[in-house]
Amino acid sequence: AAGDESAAVRLAALLVMRRAKDGGIAKFLDDKATGVVEEAARAINDELIEGAVPALAAAIKKEKLTRPVWLRAINANLRLGGAEQAKAVAAFAAEEGNSEDGRAEALWALANWAKPPVRDRVMGLIRPIPERSNEVAKKVAEPIVGNLAEAGPTKVRLRAAELIEKLDVD
Repeated sequence: AAGDESAAVRLAALLVMRRAKDGGIAKFLDDKATGVVEEAARAINDELIEGAVPALAAAIKKEKLTRPVWLRAINANLRLGGAEQAKAVAAFAAEEGNSEDGRAEALWALANWAKPPVRDRVMGLIRPIPERSNEVAKKVAEPIVGNLAEAGPTKVRLRAAELIEKLDVD
């Protein structure tokens, strides 16, 4: 059913996979229907389908993401917390074609990379993430944050200033 021409059939398959917490749900992140992609992102993040979180994190590199997708992709990258994920979040924040809100959210994630809040930013549920070194976030933020603080849109400038202060970026 995942390959069916009907978006409704694909969505039904996705919902069954969501209930089963099947990591194969990640294939729907590449669906041609925006609604199916959004629902896949919701399923992976909201149900915390661990096997599909890396695919959701990688989705941040795609163009023209909608709010439900970029919000959850940033959250997935923060949850995974590696250098590659931090680099992807920084690239998303630096990309002028992305929404102002999305770029600001990406900068917030980098500022909180070392000590993420216990409460999940998207769902509001208690989902602790272990603390880690802020050097990873600082390293990827340094090349972009100065320009964003000076020339970015208002929300981006504010988040960039917070990041500079929190991570002690020169």
